[in-house]
Amino acid sequence: MKNVVKLNIWIVLIAVTFVLATSCGEKRQTDERFSTPVKTYAIWLDTAVKGDYAANIECVTKASVKFMDSMAKHRTVFMERMMAAAKLYDTYDILDENIKGVKAVVVLSEPQSGQSIAVPFLYEDDGWKVDLITMFSGMVKG
Repeated sequence: MKNVVKLNIWIVLIAVTFVLATSCGEKRQTDERFSTPVKTYAIWLDTAVKGDYAANIECVTKASVKFMDSMAKHRTVFMERMMAAAKLYDTYDILDENIKGVKAVVVLSEPQSGQSIAVPFLYEDDGWKVDLITMFSGMVKG
């Protein structure tokens, strides 16, 4: 009988712990600015054109920021080059937005030449972010 009581107490404690753990977990809501890959792309491009490094870094994945931080002495140079390259996209038109789960691609086209490029995104806690690691590793599929 004592074993049954102890078992019941343990079941109740585990259940209460589970309920408290799941209800206390704070869920972040999607930041409206990053609610779609196209919206994130527009902010990323705009901040790059303006040279606003602080705002631009908000548009990239945590892994991209971590990668840049690991190369801290080159981070500024990397971001300056990336932002200069992004300025070239200012003339491109958005052709398509492909979302598959937590990954997405915004396909762009240069109006005069018809050259296209795919900008990769990952969905993170607060919304869609540009995935610079995939972009620069050349593993993007439109």
